[in-house]
Amino acid sequence: MPCLTRSTGALAACALLAAAWLLAPGAAQAQINPFRSCRGPVLSQADRAAGREAAERLLAQPSPEVGASETWQGPTSGNGGSFTVERLFQQNGHDCRAVRASVHFKQGRERSFVLNACKVDDRWRIAS
Repeated sequence: MPCLTRSTGALAACALLAAAWLLAPGAAQAQINPFRSCRGPVLSQADRAAGREAAERLLAQPSPEVGASETWQGPTSGNGGSFTVERLFQQNGHDCRAVRASVHFKQGRERSFVLNACKVDDRWRIAS
């Protein structure tokens, strides 16, 4: 997940592409960043695009099973990762998925976290 370092403002990755950022609409992407103070390897714009496409493929599956997964690979960086459905559930009448986002950095570091997403008004949104 990219996050801004306090000293440089450069994008640094702490877990994966901010899956929250990937799933959020454009304006919300700037507001959602739970990893602002972290430091770590950098994900390129191409890495973020590849991760976003993998997340979108996974969320587009109409009836995934637990364990369904989509992977991504940065075209030039050597970084890669995956999104995996860990749980399917309903919240407030909406279909939801707990998705594990993982990133594997070329330098050998790995990060992962679980994010809940629910389909509201035909769009996937971050859920608590």
